[in-house]
Amino acid sequence: MAVEAEIADPHWELCYWVEIPAGLSSVTFHLDGLSADLNLNVGYGYVEVLQYIFGEYWSSRESGTAPEALVIENPTPGPYFIKVGIAGPKEPSPFALSVTTEPETTGGVTGAALPSPDECGGPAQELALDEAVQGELTDRDEKVLSRQYYCVMLPDGLSRATFELSGLSGFLEIFVRHDQPAQWMDRGRQGETRTVTIEDPAPGPYYIDVAAAVAGTSSPYTLTVSGQ
Repeated sequence: MAVEAEIADPHWELCYWVEIPAGLSSVTFHLDGLSADLNLNVGYGYVEVLQYIFGEYWSSRESGTAPEALVIENPTPGPYFIKVGIAGPKEPSPFALSVTTEPETTGGVTGAALPSPDECGGPAQELALDEAVQGELTDRDEKVLSRQYYCVMLPDGLSRATFELSGLSGFLEIFVRHDQPAQWMDRGRQGETRTVTIEDPAPGPYYIDVAAAVAGTSSPYTLTVSGQ
């Protein structure tokens, strides 16, 4: 099913999101029916990915009125955010936006709301304070590097919060954000540990990205968030 709309004054960008189920071999985002040059942008997990162009982000930028298409192989299930916007001068254009999958699937409107800013939300796995979780990033044969997502609720009154990634055998990075993307990070390349320490953290949800630093990276890891 296609969504038909128009890019025109005063809205030169329009955004959508779709929940992709598990078990698909591919998902394709299509944009056609253009009368001006538009771009197609897709971000996984969080709307901030489109706002700030970080993390799992894909774009199609064919010139002129050529159709745009993005194919993601073996897509991670969860929310995908879609932005359609002008590529050059502000010229109005109709468009048709559709999503197809292999194997074919049909999803209705879920009615699900985006997570509140005051709570942890998917696709992040929620952790308890002082809980250790083990995981592994595997090599991904794509330009977009692998990431896994976590979130912890920090209580009021902490003097310090420490986010530690340990047991590494490959080049992994850790990013932490509260109300801005990638506010704290450790992008080191040496040793088996990455650490982010936040002094006097405000209470609320803190999102953690465990990310491959370079193509071909794979590594087990243990993630622990502790507070004092």
